[in-house]
Amino acid sequence: MPRLHTASGRCAVVLSILLLSSLLAAAACGGGGGGSEGGATGETAFQYRKIAPVERTLSLDDLLAIGFKKSKTYNIEELPEAKSAYFGFFGLDPYKRSDYEARFYETHEDAIEHGTWWAEQRVGKDAPLSEDKAPWKEGNKDARSCKGDLASGPASHGIQACTSPKYFEYAIYGNMILFCHGQDEAEAVENCRLLLTEVEKAGTPQG
Repeated sequence: MPRLHTASGRCAVVLSILLLSSLLAAAACGGGGGGSEGGATGETAFQYRKIAPVERTLSLDDLLAIGFKKSKTYNIEELPEAKSAYFGFFGLDPYKRSDYEARFYETHEDAIEHGTWWAEQRVGKDAPLSEDKAPWKEGNKDARSCKGDLASGPASHGIQACTSPKYFEYAIYGNMILFCHGQDEAEAVENCRLLLTEVEKAGTPQG
């Protein structure tokens, strides 16, 4: 498989993510000395972070346990170091669900080191999602939205191309990279937060 990016560029991205992850982890550890301060119930609300190390190793089962519906299992042969990848949908409201892609790695560090660059190619308005430019072809069609006139014939525009990006945010949560649907970054971040809040709650010991 041809290299699609320079080693120096990839290293720079990975180092930046690792540094940010370390700083966030240090901040979390340093802020826990207040006991029950700030909450009458003693519960800590989940705070969404783009990169978050967690104690447990996640798998598809963790998503299925919160109501995630798997639509497809992707072939990961050409996705370096990934253990599995899936496409599906989730929503607390059964009439308002969003699409997601989830990729799983051996560890959080592997997800950062081997998955960051590939994740960047899937999200945002400048993501290379055309068939001739997408670095990972598997699931590429699922990562695009169709916009434009629904009419057929000469009046139609945009709908057949289906090149609009679907994902505007990704989160590295433990050993999982989660891609979140949205019309813009703010909506995608909120959809990431909604799903990861449920994953966090399901993995928190009760009592």
